[in-house]
Amino acid sequence: MLKKPAKFFPILSFFCLCLVIVSCTITPVTPKSNQPSFDNNVQNSGFVMFLDDGSGLISTNAASRYNFLISIYKNKFIPPITENYGLTFTNIQNTNYFIISAEGIVNFGKMNHWKKNQIIP
Repeated sequence: MLKKPAKFFPILSFFCLCLVIVSCTITPVTPKSNQPSFDNNVQNSGFVMFLDDGSGLISTNAASRYNFLISIYKNKFIPPITENYGLTFTNIQNTNYFIISAEGIVNFGKMNHWKKNQIIP
């Protein structure tokens, strides 16, 4: 009687070992920004402020970065977004700022996350 279970022990051990190896997941470290980058000697990454309607005010450098990200990730959106999507030029406070819509802010955050995590479009 003891001989039959002894035959299956190596096979059972092999399957258990395979199960342990396959179930181990290696998760890459997610990059995190500790502080905003500088934009025109101000450490705000080009985001100036939120407006009352939920939109935001961004610098020309941030608008350029937004359009660059759109050129890379435009087809990940349905329907695909185009350059200057949700951007409106304004001269608030006698500066060349852009108003970015609330949806544009969300899209900017998504695309920035994809770029930092090296997600290929």
